[in-house]
Amino acid sequence: MSKTFKARLKVAAIAVATTVSISGALIVAPQLAKADAISDLMAQIAALQSQIAALQGGGSSGTGTGLNLTTNLGPGSKGAAVTALQTALKTDASVYPEGIVSGFYGSLTTKAVQRFQAKYAIVSSGTPSATGYGAVGPKTRAKLNSVYGGTGGTTGTGTTGTTAVGSGLTVSSVTQPSATLAPQGASRLPFVKVQLSASSDGDVTVKSLTVARQGLGDDAVFTDLALLDDNGMQIGLTKTFNANHTLSFNSPFTVKAGTTRTLTVGGNMAASLAAYAGEVINLAVTAVDAGTSAVSGSLPVAGNGMTINASLTIGAATVQIGTTDPQASSTAKNVGDSNFIFSAVRMTAGSAEDLTVKSIRWEQVGSVGSADIDNVTVVVGGTSYPTTNDGKFYWASFGSSGIMVPKGNSLEIAIKGDFVNGSGRTAQFNIRKAYDIVMTGNLFGYNVTPTGSGGHFSTAEPFFGGYLATVNNGTLLVQKDNTVTATNIPLNTSNVPLGSFLFTARGEAIQITSLPITFTGSTSPNLTGVAIYDKNGNVVAGPKDLAVTGGPTTMTFTDTITVPTGDNVYTLKGKLGTQFNNGDTIGISMTPSGFTARGTVTGNTITPTPSSAVTGNTQTVRSAALSSSIASTPVVQNVVRGVNGFKFATIQYDASNSGEDLRITSQALTDTLTNSAVAGDLTSCFLYDGTTILNDGSNVVNPSAAANTFTFTNGLVVTKGTVKNVDLKCNITSSAVSNGTHSWGFTAAQTAAVTGLTTGNTVTPLQSLQLGQGMTVKVGGSFTITLDTSSPTERYGIANSTGNVLSVFKLHAVNEDLRLDKIQLSFSSSTASTTDIVQFTLWDGATQVGSGVFAGSNVTATTTLSSSVIIPKDGDKLLTVKADLTQVGTSQPGTTGHTIAININGSATTSTVAIGQSSGSSFNSGTSADVNGNGVRLVKSYPTLALLPLPTNTLSNGQQALYRFSVTAPAAGDVGLYKFTFNVSSSTVATSSSFSVYGYSDSAFSVQAYNNNPLNSNPAAVVSSSTMLSMNSKLNGQSGNASTSQIAIYFDPVLKTPTTPNQEAINVPAGTTRYFELRGTITGAIAGDAFIVSLQGDSSAPSRTSTNVYAYTSIYVDQNGTGKFIWSPNSTSTAATTTQDWLNGYELPGLPSTNMQSQTISK
Repeated sequence: MSKTFKARLKVAAIAVATTVSISGALIVAPQLAKADAISDLMAQIAALQSQIAALQGGGSSGTGTGLNLTTNLGPGSKGAAVTALQTALKTDASVYPEGIVSGFYGSLTTKAVQRFQAKYAIVSSGTPSATGYGAVGPKTRAKLNSVYGGTGGTTGTGTTGTTAVGSGLTVSSVTQPSATLAPQGASRLPFVKVQLSASSDGDVTVKSLTVARQGLGDDAVFTDLALLDDNGMQIGLTKTFNANHTLSFNSPFTVKAGTTRTLTVGGNMAASLAAYAGEVINLAVTAVDAGTSAVSGSLPVAGNGMTINASLTIGAATVQIGTTDPQASSTAKNVGDSNFIFSAVRMTAGSAEDLTVKSIRWEQVGSVGSADIDNVTVVVGGTSYPTTNDGKFYWASFGSSGIMVPKGNSLEIAIKGDFVNGSGRTAQFNIRKAYDIVMTGNLFGYNVTPTGSGGHFSTAEPFFGGYLATVNNGTLLVQKDNTVTATNIPLNTSNVPLGSFLFTARGEAIQITSLPITFTGSTSPNLTGVAIYDKNGNVVAGPKDLAVTGGPTTMTFTDTITVPTGDNVYTLKGKLGTQFNNGDTIGISMTPSGFTARGTVTGNTITPTPSSAVTGNTQTVRSAALSSSIASTPVVQNVVRGVNGFKFATIQYDASNSGEDLRITSQALTDTLTNSAVAGDLTSCFLYDGTTILNDGSNVVNPSAAANTFTFTNGLVVTKGTVKNVDLKCNITSSAVSNGTHSWGFTAAQTAAVTGLTTGNTVTPLQSLQLGQGMTVKVGGSFTITLDTSSPTERYGIANSTGNVLSVFKLHAVNEDLRLDKIQLSFSSSTASTTDIVQFTLWDGATQVGSGVFAGSNVTATTTLSSSVIIPKDGDKLLTVKADLTQVGTSQPGTTGHTIAININGSATTSTVAIGQSSGSSFNSGTSADVNGNGVRLVKSYPTLALLPLPTNTLSNGQQALYRFSVTAPAAGDVGLYKFTFNVSSSTVATSSSFSVYGYSDSAFSVQAYNNNPLNSNPAAVVSSSTMLSMNSKLNGQSGNASTSQIAIYFDPVLKTPTTPNQEAINVPAGTTRYFELRGTITGAIAGDAFIVSLQGDSSAPSRTSTNVYAYTSIYVDQNGTGKFIWSPNSTSTAATTTQDWLNGYELPGLPSTNMQSQTISK
């Protein structure tokens, strides 16, 4: 706005403000005193609009021209891109007053670019080649496109697209920062907030935002002011007030379509405010320029008044160069260097208050672009914080809580990153303003302005100057690549791959103008048409010929090869001459340091690495060759008539030693017929490559003679260095000769028709007489049944339970798959009754395939299977038999102690039937003898025992625990216990003549389970060689069934009369566990003494008193000779000792037939 026009606005005004919307900008003008009438006022407004429009059209600051530069430019450049650049620059007379558009980048254009770079703080000193001053590099190019690319037009390098622009922007006020003190040294103190809302039809770019100082105060209270975004990050540069007490933030920013942004104008207060203390100042947003988007709303948006204060002492901080800063060393970097620390500072909190560091903003002033450096992070105390950047400034926020620095403590802040490009360019990270390090005092809550200490800091800009890191020239690394593997190669064939190499260029593309290659091998090389190909198959050098003799030979390519940045695979191909012999080798190597190369950006000479030779994979010269043989699989076997697609043989085509791929067009085979077999037994014979038929259509073979030729419809390709398997499959007629044998293979005269795939040369395969495996045709299959090893042993089964596994039978089929249709089972009636089971079920794995019952007194049952059970050819199928058991007890059908077993009835082979899946014939079992399974002993309940650890294994005199174990009753019912027997062996010195058993209901052995402990009224003594228990005469004359070194414990927990003990049963309630401990009173124990104790088991069931008795009285079991452990399943109720409901320890879970594991106590 011109000074003349400003003067016209300085007329007498009243306090009322009028809002005027003018072409995408919203400004505030005072109401004019001369406006005596509305019509006068409107006329003046119209004149004002006209004058502002004229000023806006002046182009003093440049207008959008649709510029979209995509390449770097500099002195000497020419063409359409330079024309577009000059056209854009001339729109700003302050940048390019000459305005000459010539298409040549000369001195005038250089000066114009320098003015542009200085105006937008890109670079302001140096030369185009050293610092980029006057040249269009990545950063300058991006800024040029941003400033002059607004119209979406075209440049000399192409057409830019257009982004939808929002139609409107609404300006509104929000809750303003509270009126408070503005102390000296405070930074980014919030004075006013404004809310900007974009229309939903497009993004809105805000070009500028104007702020005015209001109130009775002085501009000098501020060093400058900053515009802060929603996250407290600064937008653009700080600004200062002009003579009219206004400033304009003119760094464009975007409000996304349909969104709202809240911006804050923060004041950076002067270091000393003594001369202005007490002044009250407020700021107001008075204008918003949104370009072509209409701006609406009420302006000004004014903040509350802030009182200038010089007496409050807020926090302070001192900043020095960081200990991790590279300083003058290590600043020459290579592309590919990572985690390089560009700059580092160390801030120390003052003594006034603790500080919290919220964020930091670094300014990159070197010539590298943002694409040249990657993974830029700010590191504080070992934690990396991500950065955001606009190509110039890099921000990092330390989260909502920030990083607290106590008074007097220090904090190191560094910025690091990776060099991924930018050869010949520089990187330098500064801190432009002191308050770009945002830190807040924890006591008063103000942002403090740090002071710098040391030569790297200045009161001017930049506040901190980092060291300049220079990116070295580009690099080129050459390595062996395995795209071309070590393989066989043919003679006299063009474009044969000879080797491949990986070229990795970093920093800049590398131009190679001389590339020597050395060939080595067992024969002097004779090569023609040698060329280098890129990864896309394009020739980048050559072809060249090499025809010399003797020793290693070098071929030098002088074509210009440009290696792009990144990884690039180059392949050498050529043609081998006839001087090579079969089996010769050829190798290719190159020494990268011997290349002639230079960078395409820097123009500097590059020395590729390594300096040693890089050798590709060695190739072996082979002529086209093939060997054929019949594989050892499928093996000799039987097959039934009527099978379709049976595999008779597999041909192996071996091209391992071939120099080229091979094509096979036919194969001769012979079916050697024995045992009266005839060729016509087979039809529809095909050769298969995997699932692909090779001789389909009219080429199908229906043998009428032994010798046959298979013609391949499309040929078969066998890749060099590989082995291809081809299967022969035929249908077997239903009338084929029984026991006839067919063996498919080669006769000496038979061969295949083979040619080289590349050369077309005929190849004679190496093939010898090989008849193949004999396949014998059978009328049908057969099967047998045995007891599988997984079938369980005899054990207890709980009454009224289901799914008890009785037997697992193994069915074995031969010649063909068989489907089991029905099977006959028999019931072992000598040890049980059919009333002991409800039903039996048959299972194939987890699938039930059948069920049945033994009706009435029948002890056999034939079951037709409900689901398909396939017995595989020459394989096995397991069939599991399970039973649901009946109840036992009073008026119940089951009998305690019955052993239930279900077997295969071998005498009824015709009742077990299977159907051949190939032949369709019916077959009976081939097993004529019974196959007996083991059974389960039917009881209402049974105990499970477990050994438990002793509280100590150290022997001492006095009463001591010698053995511990538990007895668990299942949920099905209680378990009665009558007798335990222990084996005790001890040293000759330490003895015990007193043993007792204690019972508990908890595993801690603390809560007694029965009325009294111990459970035997008189302590038992160990049995000597000639004397039984002292209690023997008092226990009805029982022998006690205890032998030498054993003690027998009977229970009498209720009646405890020493002279008349009465043995009783104790119970373990259903679903519970009782814990038992054997104790002994030890005397005479000395070092080296030991007791070894174990609970005794039973090796067989009690002998039966009659054919119908399977459980007994406790006394009978005790006297039977096997009653070491006596228990009852309590079939009807709690069993009395005289009830025939007692069994011994045979087959109890956890109790071996000899004894449970022993426990030792020693001193």
